[in-house]
Amino acid sequence: TVLAWRWLDRPAGSIALAMAMSVRPTFGVFLLWQSLRQAWRPLGWTIAAAVVLVILSLPAVGVEAYAGYLTTLANVSITSDVASSDVAATARALGLDDGVARSWSVAVWLVALSAIVVSLRREAEVGFMVTLVATVLMGPLAWEHYPALILIPAAFLAARGRWWALLLPLLTWLPREFLVFVTLAALLAPFAARRMEAFDSGGSSRPAWSGGAE
Repeated sequence: TVLAWRWLDRPAGSIALAMAMSVRPTFGVFLLWQSLRQAWRPLGWTIAAAVVLVILSLPAVGVEAYAGYLTTLANVSITSDVASSDVAATARALGLDDGVARSWSVAVWLVALSAIVVSLRREAEVGFMVTLVATVLMGPLAWEHYPALILIPAAFLAARGRWWALLLPLLTWLPREFLVFVTLAALLAPFAARRMEAFDSGGSSRPAWSGGAE
């Protein structure tokens, strides 16, 4: 994911995104983000890299394995004894019934998608960070290590003059019931990043490196 940020909108970055999608399917949200940005070339590279990964793996795993994989994804069911920190599981842990838990999940999905759309008004790096955190919120399952991805937007914000963002990864040490709320904060935090023009104007030192082309 860091490589995808570092080489944002470049072929190497798209290949890194495809590799991330092969590990976590929710990274497919990046395809939506690239489409909304009309970043057709990076989108094409991402899809092409994903297809190549599938083709290269076919001799080892076979078509049946992919069919089974898709069936599994379509039938993911989270029980109460699974230590997941997804939205629905958090709602149940807080004592809410299944109907309210499902409503919470839909609401958070809408918030995440809305944040991605709003991020289109900002430079690509902001949108990348928002979409990255959205992949954590929009999955049906969230192991406790998933919020480790918050390290990346925290580093981005610190490079853009928002040093307080370095506290966000520390908040992931809170009990599991708080992780959704920490992740929601991380979803919105990238909008607080100082615009790159502020660094270009000479008022502040420019970050040593910035992921992706403007």
